Amino acid sequence: MMVRLADGVRIRAVGKDGIIERPGRESLTLPEEGARLHTLAVLLQTPRLETWLRHALDQAHPESPNEDLVCRLMNEEILLPWSLGPTLADLHQRTTPRWSAWPAAHPGLETERVLRESAGEGLVELPSPVLGDIRLLDVLENRRTARRFSDRAMTQVVLATILALGAGSGAGELTAPPYPLVWGGPAAGRTYPSGGALYPIEVLVYPLRVDGVETRFYYYQPLPHRMVSYATAQPSEAMISLLNDHPIEGASVLLFLFMDFARLSLGKYGEKSYRLALLEAGHIAQNVLLLAAGLGLAGLPICGFRDEELSSTAGLAFPYEAILYCLAIGSPLDNDA
Repeated sequence: MMVRLADGVRIRAVGKDGIIERPGRESLTLPEEGARLHTLAVLLQTPRLETWLRHALDQAHPESPNEDLVCRLMNEEILLPWSLGPTLADLHQRTTPRWSAWPAAHPGLETERVLRESAGEGLVELPSPVLGDIRLLDVLENRRTARRFSDRAMTQVVLATILALGAGSGAGELTAPPYPLVWGGPAAGRTYPSGGALYPIEVLVYPLRVDGVETRFYYYQPLPHRMVSYATAQPSEAMISLLNDHPIEGASVLLFLFMDFARLSLGKYGEKSYRLALLEAGHIAQNVLLLAAGLGLAGLPICGFRDEELSSTAGLAFPYEAILYCLAIGSPLDNDA
C-alpha cells in the first residue's frame, strides 16, 4: 500500500523530540523521534510504498528504537492510504501488452466507420482551406488558453481551414487514390500522426456562430471535406452545463474528439490502442489550437465535462462511442488578443 501525509500536517523537531501539528486537532509530541520524523517528512514529499518507507527509515536511523513509527502514524491518521498512484499504474500496465490477440480487420468490415466518413444527410460542403502567410514562431508564442470570447461569428473558410489542416487530410487535392495507408485503416492520410495509421479519433463539430451554418452537431468527413448532420442543437445553458460550466460563452465553434471503441481494427494494438488514441487526440488538439492562434483566434481545450451525458447528447452510443476531448474556438476579446 502507498501512503502520503495527511493534508495540512506539519512536522518539526524541537531538540530530539518530534512535533506533529494537525489542523483542528492537538499537536502530537513524539519523544526522541525528531530525526526520524524529519527524514519521514523529506521522504513523503511524494507518496511512498509503506514497506519501502519502513526500510528507508531503518537504513537512515539504524540506532533508533524498534517502534513501528509508520504504523503509529497511520493509526493516528497522520499518514493516509494513497490509492490513485497504484490505480493509474495498473491502468497504464493494462495498455502495455506484449502482443495483441486481436488482429486488425480489413477496413471494409468496419461498416459504421465507413458510413460515417462517406454518407449522411444535411450536408454542409466546406470551402477549400486558406491559411495565408503565417510564421510558426509567432503561432507558438501566441498560443494561449482563452477564457473569454467576443461573440464574433466565424466564416466557413476559417472553419474549413481549421478542420482540413487540423483534423483532416490537408489542403491539397489527393495525388493518389485514397486507399488506406495500412491494413485496417481508413482511407487517405491525415495531417497528424496516428499509431499504425489507424486514425481512431473522429471529430464532431458544433457551430455556435459560423456564418451560414445552423447550430447542431455535425460529423466531419475528412476525405470529402464536408459535415453531415449528427444530432440536434441544445440550449446554450444545457451545453454549458454539459461542459461543467467552462467559459464557452461567445465562442464560435466547439470541436469534440471522440473514439469508437467497437472498431475491429483496434485489435492491431489491443489494449494499447486506448493509449495511442489519447495521444492522437492530443496531436489533433495541438494542430487545432496552433491553427486558431495563427488565424488570430482564441482556443480553450476542455477535458472536464460530463462524459456520458455529453456523448449521448451528441448522438454517440456511450460507452462504446465516447468523447475524449473538447476544443472551444472563437475570436478573443480585443483586450485579450
